[in-house]
Amino acid sequence: MSILIIDVRSRLGLCLNSVALGLMLLATTANALAVAEIQKTPYETVELASDQLLALIKQTIAQEPTDEEIFYSAVTEVLDPFIDFNAIARSVMAVHYKRATDEHRAAFTASFKTGLVRTYSKALLKFGSGGVKVLAPTTAPRNPKRPTVKMEIRSDAGKIYPVSYSMGLSDDGNWKMRNVIVNGLNIGLTFRSQFSASMKQHRNDLDAVIAGWSALVESESARSIEE
Repeated sequence: MSILIIDVRSRLGLCLNSVALGLMLLATTANALAVAEIQKTPYETVELASDQLLALIKQTIAQEPTDEEIFYSAVTEVLDPFIDFNAIARSVMAVHYKRATDEHRAAFTASFKTGLVRTYSKALLKFGSGGVKVLAPTTAPRNPKRPTVKMEIRSDAGKIYPVSYSMGLSDDGNWKMRNVIVNGLNIGLTFRSQFSASMKQHRNDLDAVIAGWSALVESESARSIEE
């Protein structure tokens, strides 16, 4: 059991860095911020989120020292319209979602969101900037309601990471990210494995798992960032 948990945590920490880099370097469009209120395709939604993050990072780096809480809040404003936190949290909880109370579900979504935002915020400042190439779709999506946006991210060292964003329409009719695969690693499944391992470790105590989730994600991410 302990070996499984350690392995899952290690993979979680490594993938969080890649996801943060992926969110930061999605694409660049000079006037994206000016058209924020216009309904977009999945590809335009990804481009807009990227531009907003890049602009935020440049502004924050130029204003050292950084007020972390203000930066976290600003990143949250960017990611809120882009990521379907409720859908991802539900998928991460998997079979445990059905037996969870409404209070459990809301608490986990909030903890999940906090952990992601703080993780991304720290990694964004660590990585700074890089290069990206959004790949134009060559065929129509199998399911128009679940399109995939593919891209390649190039690190400062010249290494290329393939990224696939799974998008879905939210209740308000906007496209939001529901999962991401970075360099072959399925982030949604990794989080789900971590949640399952934590449930076993805490003997199916949902309250304990939810209470420690945000800190767990942050600690594992911080360790991998330092490495």
